[in-house]
Amino acid sequence: MSDEFKPITTQEELNAVIADRIKRAEEAARKPYADYEKIKTQNADYEKTITDLNDKIKGYETKETENGNTVQELQNKIKKYETDAVKIRVSQEVGLPYELAGKLTGETEDEIKKDAELFSKYLTPRTEAPIGEPEPTIKGSDEDAALRKVVSDLERQ
Repeated sequence: MSDEFKPITTQEELNAVIADRIKRAEEAARKPYADYEKIKTQNADYEKTITDLNDKIKGYETKETENGNTVQELQNKIKKYETDAVKIRVSQEVGLPYELAGKLTGETEDEIKKDAELFSKYLTPRTEAPIGEPEPTIKGSDEDAALRKVVSDLERQ
């Protein structure tokens, strides 16, 4: 056989034999981590993307809150307009003046109608006779009659 065992006698010979084995071992050890820099770069890109998307999400959440507030304000306005329309309609049905429609209270039509009916009781003219007797007409001078008319007009106000 030509491959005869040859003993290593010097350090240089040992280093030459071992250098090849060390090189193969290092390559084998580095092989699973060969794409480390690539993965590190991708990870940094992903983190930047995540940060950007989180910022967008916060912006959308802020807009959603603002939109929700706007929707709530508009719904409140619509409800007020609807309630005012009901108050005006009910006040006309009951016979109240338009100016008094805003004084009616209640959230539902029934509540507003009850308030309008109660309110109209106080505004209807009385049909009862006055408590006292009217002043008798005294014949006299025109000046006395004119003064009596002024006094009676003042009493009515």
